[in-house]
Amino acid sequence: MEDSRWRGQVDVIAFKPGIGTTDGMFEVGLVKIMNLHLRVFLTWGINDKSAARFAFYRSENDPLYINKGPSRADLGVTTDGPDPKDGANGQDDFSYRLSYLIEPTSDLAITFTHDKIEEDGTGWTGSNFANPLGNGVNPDSIDNPREVVLRWADEPVLDTRP
Repeated sequence: MEDSRWRGQVDVIAFKPGIGTTDGMFEVGLVKIMNLHLRVFLTWGINDKSAARFAFYRSENDPLYINKGPSRADLGVTTDGPDPKDGANGQDDFSYRLSYLIEPTSDLAITFTHDKIEEDGTGWTGSNFANPLGNGVNPDSIDNPREVVLRWADEPVLDTRP
């Protein structure tokens, strides 16, 4: 019997420019941990045969965990990975897409698209609270749970720049 949990697909379809449509959206978020979150798009129906669309995304936040312990540099250790003073779980994402749609006839539609995506961050494999909780550490006794002593082994690094 085949295991159906491993079958399927994911289709990612970007919004196309809409002929005869002009609309847009601007969203900005500023919060304590996440420094900046910005999304913008604009669709412009140029005429009855063409339209353009611009979409922009920016998300940047400080690391969720602050390194309270010595860094690799402090210990004289050199390995690949994020800046030892940065902490962990930081994010710096940027992307945009420009699309131009032209429909010269009802049987022909041509879309020109240019996009750029950059993802960068300090990475983190996750948080393990089982050991402290299992050894009687009361979470309410921790002044700032974001301050941790990071283990600087080969932590994952998120960087999709070409």
